[in-house]
Amino acid sequence: MAEISKILGGVAALIGILVMVVPRYILPVCEYYGKMMETKMGMIIPMKCTWTAQSELGAGALIIISALALIASKQVETKKVLNVILAALGVIVIALPTVLIGVCAPGMPCRDGTLPALEILGGLLVITAIVGFFTTKGAMPTTPTE
Repeated sequence: MAEISKILGGVAALIGILVMVVPRYILPVCEYYGKMMETKMGMIIPMKCTWTAQSELGAGALIIISALALIASKQVETKKVLNVILAALGVIVIALPTVLIGVCAPGMPCRDGTLPALEILGGLLVITAIVGFFTTKGAMPTTPTE
């Protein structure tokens, strides 16, 4: 069973890399298509999907760090906690483009490509973490009773 956590940690690390890469290179947000927003004062600024892509960089980095810690960990409690953290990060990956920051209007590249990809990646991470949590077995230490 120790090997399953290493495999799932590797899968989580791969998902973390994809979370970082998808909004920039595979299914890029509007900024990479040259689409920007002009304010009433004539300033050209990035659309909000750009900030979602920036935030996903941080989320992806945290996923990779947590996944590598999961691969390296030996304690059952640590593995379980890291799987809970990975599940929470999966929810964050989904929440950034849907609830927290958002993406542009329908028909824009970020809405048609980046958003569904990040939702799928976040969902896969949550599923991977849940499987990891419930397949992590071992001798749980007992707390002394008085």
